[in-house]
Amino acid sequence: MDASLSLANNEIQGEDVKIKLEEDRAGLPTYVVEKFPHIQHYKAFKLPTSLDVKHLLKCQLAVVIYDSDQKCRNCTGLQLPGVIDEVFSYNGPLGAFFSRDAVSLYLWAPTAQAIHAYIYRGPTGEDPIEIVQLEEDNGVWKTKGPKSWEGCYYVYEVNVYHPSTLRVEKCYANDPYARGLSSDGRRTFLINLDSDELKPDGWNDLANKKPVLHSFSDISIYEMHVRDFSANDSSVQPDLRGGYLAFTLLDSAGVLHLKKLSSAGITHVHLLPTFQFAGVDDQKENWRSVGPKGHDTFPW
Repeated sequence: MDASLSLANNEIQGEDVKIKLEEDRAGLPTYVVEKFPHIQHYKAFKLPTSLDVKHLLKCQLAVVIYDSDQKCRNCTGLQLPGVIDEVFSYNGPLGAFFSRDAVSLYLWAPTAQAIHAYIYRGPTGEDPIEIVQLEEDNGVWKTKGPKSWEGCYYVYEVNVYHPSTLRVEKCYANDPYARGLSSDGRRTFLINLDSDELKPDGWNDLANKKPVLHSFSDISIYEMHVRDFSANDSSVQPDLRGGYLAFTLLDSAGVLHLKKLSSAGITHVHLLPTFQFAGVDDQKENWRSVGPKGHDTFPW
């Protein structure tokens, strides 16, 4: 459990438990061979039926071959994706969910040994206002907090055995199911996308105003980069160029061009990148211009 396995004097040391494997002469089950055909001719071994496999998957594991003198002839680690999918498959909620009087967090992390959520009032700096230990239910870690969490930020502290370092590591990470992030992806934003305070005017009726799509074959897509849309558009005020707000200027050259494309038959616009872009500084005051004076350049 603490990743203390070692190999010395032709034997494995530091284990919590040693489990004898029995050859399964029936071979690998058909569904396993169908999913992993490259191992179809391998020997199959089975664990005792009384064993708690779910607990084992949180530990450092080694498979060892012994000779008749109980000397270690060879050993290897385990590849876990197949058994994790089979034992911990899940189709429930993940991420942050908001109710009238609570905020709930759900994180699928079946190999983790412990997880805490650090709750922060703001996107940077300061100490957490709360550190919450999540409880596990069949590979899904969860907790329920007060409604006051809405609008706050959080990161996860995950204790997990890491096969690349052969140690139990304490990792800090954003929620992989995040619906919002602070700048530069430092913290996950507890944003309720159903909040009326966040919706632009007319948002709830927007779906009803879209043209009817009779067939997917009628789709004609125009791919467009958020930055390129307005970076050099003199009809857009400088502080909005290269960002999302440039799309709100209904009389800009770019928007007028989109209207012409729509009249010509374009039905959909694909915007990119519309997610947190790792390696790019989100703080505009840190950007540097290498172009002529008065002409902004952008880091992506």
